[in-house]
Amino acid sequence: MKKTFLFVFITAFSLLIFSCGNKKEEIPPSPEGMQALDLSKYGKLFIIFVPDSTKGHLEVTEQPGGILQVKVGKSFDMSIKEGEEDIAFKKADLGNDDVYKIKQFFVDEPNTVAWELAIGDMPSECHFISVQKAGNSAYTFEDTHNSEAPFSKSAIEKMLESCKNIHPVSKAEK
Repeated sequence: MKKTFLFVFITAFSLLIFSCGNKKEEIPPSPEGMQALDLSKYGKLFIIFVPDSTKGHLEVTEQPGGILQVKVGKSFDMSIKEGEEDIAFKKADLGNDDVYKIKQFFVDEPNTVAWELAIGDMPSECHFISVQKAGNSAYTFEDTHNSEAPFSKSAIEKMLESCKNIHPVSKAEK
């Protein structure tokens, strides 16, 4: 009886140790039309989902100051930098522009703002800025304003969905 109890105890204890130790966080499968992009080789310890190759060529460019530009085709182009921008200040500053007039804020959250603006009679364009955390680090995501064509609301929403669903990776996993 003691041997059986000891065997069951050791087996249960071993299973507990192996099941709790050194787990990697599971990354969910990529949403349809998207692919996972691991940015840890650029010093950003997270994975982000970006449009797959059917939407265009993926380009990741390191800019001065540690800023990354992630671009896929003509409707996905964002910059990522470490640190937290002051979203409330950015929103207030947008309202003070004499040339660009805000038509609407279609996302207005404490860590994310997305807006539509117009310049006179020209077609409107949309932009966003968002602060997201991955592990112990904060990152600011923003559409790249100097893109080839202004972004539509749906393009901005797609980029926002990507940055809001980042998945941290640790240095130990690399």
